[in-house]
Amino acid sequence: MEKLGFFQSFGVMSLSLVLLSEISIANDNFIGRIYPVFQAAQNDWIDDNGQFLLSKNLNFSFGFSSTKDTSLFLLTVVHVSTSTIVWTANRGSAVGTDGKFVFNKTGNAVFAMELQDSGNLVLLGNESNDSKPVWQSFSYPTDTLLSNQVFMEGMRLASDPNPNNLTFYLEMKRGDMILYAGYRTPQTYWSMANDVRKFINNNGVVALASITSNSWKFFTHDQTLVWQYVIAGNLDPNTTWAAVLGSDGFISFYNLQQEESTDTGLTTIPEYRCSTPEPCDPYNICYADNLCRCLPVLSSQKDCKPVITSPCDGLKRSYVELVKSGDEFNYFALGFAPPTLKSTLDHCKEACLSNCSCMVVFYENSSGNCFLFDQIGSLQQQTEQGSSELLSYIKISGDQESEGRNTKNRSVLVSLAATTTSLVVVGLLCMGLWYRQKKKRLLRSPQNLSRVGNLYSKYDSEEDDLFQNISLGLVRFSYKDLQTATNNFSVKLGQGGFGSVYKGVLLDGTAIAVKML
Repeated sequence: MEKLGFFQSFGVMSLSLVLLSEISIANDNFIGRIYPVFQAAQNDWIDDNGQFLLSKNLNFSFGFSSTKDTSLFLLTVVHVSTSTIVWTANRGSAVGTDGKFVFNKTGNAVFAMELQDSGNLVLLGNESNDSKPVWQSFSYPTDTLLSNQVFMEGMRLASDPNPNNLTFYLEMKRGDMILYAGYRTPQTYWSMANDVRKFINNNGVVALASITSNSWKFFTHDQTLVWQYVIAGNLDPNTTWAAVLGSDGFISFYNLQQEESTDTGLTTIPEYRCSTPEPCDPYNICYADNLCRCLPVLSSQKDCKPVITSPCDGLKRSYVELVKSGDEFNYFALGFAPPTLKSTLDHCKEACLSNCSCMVVFYENSSGNCFLFDQIGSLQQQTEQGSSELLSYIKISGDQESEGRNTKNRSVLVSLAATTTSLVVVGLLCMGLWYRQKKKRLLRSPQNLSRVGNLYSKYDSEEDDLFQNISLGLVRFSYKDLQTATNNFSVKLGQGGFGSVYKGVLLDGTAIAVKML
């Protein structure tokens, strides 16, 4: 038998998901409360979409909800009319179709389980309506807060992971409400104290918050209102609101009494897309017009990522280096993270090179603040004046950077050599064609046929000048030499397809045949 616990253990009762082979008998929905001993299997409540417990006002239900994989199920509280899941018991531990909910009692501390009209699932110690809950889901939220649900220090909202497996969190810390990204070292990206959209009612240290009417209100321990954050123009005090932390890092607000929101005044936290950690992939720049572009220094890298994938993967310091990524970018965490140290730029870079987990450096020229990060998300386009005060550097593999430079140099040299060779070959071909065409023009000119001897003498002279340094192992004769040897072409031996052949004798007595083309 496999048991998946999901409620806090009290030692006096057992409440769990159990994988059993038995099949229980289906019943009508329970209204308001269920009592020990109670069991429910998903298959038994399939006609009710897996929901077996309803609140008295019928606005909320408790039961099995399917996941993206329709063969797996979660135990959830659902807002009925909008099918919105507002709380999950076994988040991240879905069960199959044979999963069973078992509500057992092993002592006298728990009297019943009640789903209240507010959407709060509670365990009651006795049947008195004034009984303080032994346990309540409102104290253990998942990714959603409902109207009048108190949120205080020690509680936390967690989003579903984004495509890069990054989770976002909402917490109350040190008198402030903050949103942060769950990197290896968490990075804050929003706080209510820094949000200029809130109204300040009184001074005091914020200890808790709840959504009432159209506002998120922040109180001290003695219930003094300190801040008020208006989420919509709807002032109806009976409106049920849901604040949901999404996988995009935003908190969005929904009116659960409207299947489709018609309130155009709904706000989001934070206000701007580029203020969230990953509106684009890491090392990409987020622009106000919803564009994402890779950092120029990483544009040649696969997926716009530095070569070093693990900051402490055994690379020696001599194999890493910092490259400047620019001075026109900002980073969301710089407004919340304290500087790692105050130093000169050189000392700041040295601190990163000496720390294997450091991947990115941000340095403020004006203040000397040095920020070292082991992970980063998206960068922001810097639009404010004086942006050059912020410098950023990214750690990459020195070997790969050198290899990249060498490859580029080799490519340049090969290109130059190929270009030079091509020009030489083309030049020789052009010279040969020019020479051949000139020869044909000289031989075919009618006005020069009567002076063929002179033409051949001139041609031979030019030919000798052009090829005086070229030796082909052949004996060359001028036209005048051939004219003398053949006695001015006086003895014709025959006629060929390309001209007449004449008999001749060289000065050394060698008999020759000369063909005139």
